[in-house]
Amino acid sequence: MGVYNAVCAGFKNPPRQCLKTLGREPKLSLEDVIAARTGIAITKAEIIGLCFVIIILNVIVVYLCRRRARRDMQNEMNTQIESAVSQYFALTQKSKMTDASGAI
Repeated sequence: MGVYNAVCAGFKNPPRQCLKTLGREPKLSLEDVIAARTGIAITKAEIIGLCFVIIILNVIVVYLCRRRARRDMQNEMNTQIESAVSQYFALTQKSKMTDASGAI
């Protein structure tokens, strides 16, 4: 055990196995904490990439929702315009028939 202690003491930055032997607490990185809690090792780059993907997906969802809302609003407006135009034509046809019957 004395040789192991001597080898561990010789490191400027000892590995985790040596930190326990030397009685020092290891400095845990974000990856170590995540791996300890979940059992899955995730790097910072993977976390950043995942955040980027989530942001891109949110932007796409917002774009699609706005596009659908615009399309629905346009369809509703077209329906209202068609209704108003058909009512106008019905009124003009009615007034032409009234004018024609009154002229006889």
